[in-house]
Amino acid sequence: MKNIVFFCCSIFSVTLIAQETISTYEMAFFEKDPYEIQATKPTGDNFNYYLSMQSLDGSVKKGGLKISSDNYVDFKEFLVQCKIKLNEWDSTAVANNIDELVKLIPVTYKPRLAGYFRYSDWHFDKSVKLTPKFYRTVGKSSLLITTGELTASDNEYIDCENLVFAFTSEEIDNLLEGLKPENIIKHFTAQDSKDELFK
Repeated sequence: MKNIVFFCCSIFSVTLIAQETISTYEMAFFEKDPYEIQATKPTGDNFNYYLSMQSLDGSVKKGGLKISSDNYVDFKEFLVQCKIKLNEWDSTAVANNIDELVKLIPVTYKPRLAGYFRYSDWHFDKSVKLTPKFYRTVGKSSLLITTGELTASDNEYIDCENLVFAFTSEEIDNLLEGLKPENIIKHFTAQDSKDELFK
């Protein structure tokens, strides 16, 4: 009887999960396990990424960004611009013996994204504005990208203080590689092929 209940619960939970993990990426800054890149199965050319981030809110363990196919290109170009400035300012800092610096990075691409976080249940903020900063400490440079406060769209009294990315230049490249749309197609095509075996 227990096996039947477990099996039914498993089937039910699988149908509830709309997105699947297609890749992971790392942020050595936090010295934690890799962060997930999840995606929904494409319908036509439409899909969504769910990109895990590090929470800076002690009461929120999980959160991230929802990136739709409509704003994927803007998010990609945003990261590319940030990487260029990170490398440029890192070289300037090294050449001028600057070991400590925090400075806002100007960008022309400002993607319109949604954020999500888990506080008992999952909650969404439909309007997240990312703030990129050049962060240099002890002679090492990183790109910090913060979301600012996220407020649940279904309850204004539920919020998440802040979510953050912290990247080296190489880690930005690795994330961009993991976010390529062809990864989604490859993942779900392989899944469909497997399903075909059990008709």
